[in-house]
Amino acid sequence: MHDGWLEALRELGCQVQSYNLNDRLIFHANALLPTGETDETGHKIVRNAMTEHQAILASVQNLSHPILWMWPDVVLFISAFFMTAPWFQMLRDRKIKTVILNTESPYLPG
Repeated sequence: MHDGWLEALRELGCQVQSYNLNDRLIFHANALLPTGETDETGHKIVRNAMTEHQAILASVQNLSHPILWMWPDVVLFISAFFMTAPWFQMLRDRKIKTVILNTESPYLPG
């Protein structure tokens, strides 16, 4: 669905910048840090670098750079599941039009 919308908008002549939140969530949720300890076999023990909530915040926070750098005419969210009210208020304050396509399967063909 995500790819289909991007392709359609590009074919209509729109300049499109994609921000794949799913990839960023996976990256932040799987980032590991060493604990300084080793297990009984001598392997280093690691821990998650951040909690699930912190991973979501880090992934969403990184979206501010392309939005504020590009200052788009419209921001299209394909599933805004992790977006918070302050995000939408920031877009509204900057008079950036916002469209939300509510779907539970943003990365499936559609």
